Amino acid sequence: ILCVCLTLAGTVGATSTYGVDASGMCGARVSWALNRQTGTLTISGDGLMTDWADYGGVPWASYRSDIVRVVIGDGVASVGDNAFSWCGRLAEVTVPESVRSVGDGAFYECTSLAAVMLPGAGTVTVGEYAFEGCESLGSVSIPNAAAVLGDYAFAWCDSLRSVTIPYGSGAVGAYAFAYCVSLAEAAVPAGVSSLGDRAFAG
Repeated sequence: ILCVCLTLAGTVGATSTYGVDASGMCGARVSWALNRQTGTLTISGDGLMTDWADYGGVPWASYRSDIVRVVIGDGVASVGDNAFSWCGRLAEVTVPESVRSVGDGAFYECTSLAAVMLPGAGTVTVGEYAFEGCESLGSVSIPNAAAVLGDYAFAWCDSLRSVTIPYGSGAVGAYAFAYCVSLAEAAVPAGVSSLGDRAFAG
C-alpha cells in the first residue's frame, strides 16, 4: 500500500508540472488558479491582493510565460503592485467593478496586451508605471469613473491611439502618457484637478 501511495504522489507531481493547474493564495482572502492548457489565470475572493516588491516575488512567477488571459473576479478590490509585470504573452484582462486600484507596475511590460477597460463606477487609482511599456495597447477605456493616474502610468505604450479621461477625475501624473508615439487624440475634461509635468511628452 505504501508503494502505491508513493507512486500516485509522484504522478500528481508530474501532472502539476506539465499539465493543467497551479494555485494558491495572493491575499488574505484572495486566491489564484492557473489553467496552463488555456493560459488562464483566475483571481478570486474578497478584498485586496498582495503588493509585491518586484515581479519575481509573485506566486505565479515561474508560470509567467504561460499566462495569456487574466480574469479577476468580482469582489477583488485591487490589483497588487507588480502582479502581472513582464507577462509578455498576456493579451486579455478582465477588471471587475469591485477593483478600486491597479497597483504600481501591475501590468508593466505586458507587451501583448491590446486593450484595457477599467471599472465604470467609483474612483479608480492607476499606480505608477502600471501599464508602462505595453507596446500593443491600442485602447484604454475608463467609463463613467473618476480616475487618478500615477506617474508614467501609460508611458511608452507605442500603439495607444486615443484616450478619454472621464469627467470628475483627479490628478494625471507626470509622464502619464509620455512617448505614446501613436497617440492622436486625448480628451481631458475640465474636472481634472492637475495635469502632471510632461504628461504627454513625445
